[in-house]
Amino acid sequence: IGMGVALESMASQAYGAGNYDHVGLYLQKTIVIIFALLVLCFCFYPFSEDILLAVGASEIAADYCQRYVTIAKYGVGASAMAQCLRFYLNAQKIYKPQSVSSLVSFLIFPIYPWIFITKLGWGVEGAAMC
Repeated sequence: IGMGVALESMASQAYGAGNYDHVGLYLQKTIVIIFALLVLCFCFYPFSEDILLAVGASEIAADYCQRYVTIAKYGVGASAMAQCLRFYLNAQKIYKPQSVSSLVSFLIFPIYPWIFITKLGWGVEGAAMC
């Protein structure tokens, strides 16, 4: 999120100054940096249970965390990309796409946990899918 906020500040300034090419360049640079950091984070995900046990977490909590991270890690990149695009559009004063997508997400999200956690009985793995 911190990189996205930096994108929002820099892209807004570039757009306000009329440097429209810079707005796109800032988006591209931010995406490259965020995905490089994600690759670094992905290196630690397989060891999340061991890391949590080393800092004193209970075995049950560490196990749940490991199971959750194993599934949720695939959505982190999409979430980061969505944040970057949201800030990119905000910098250009384009609000309708994010408003519509937020409304749709708000309306259909309550169904997802019920399906994945309760109906299918996937538990922690189902929560990671939401």
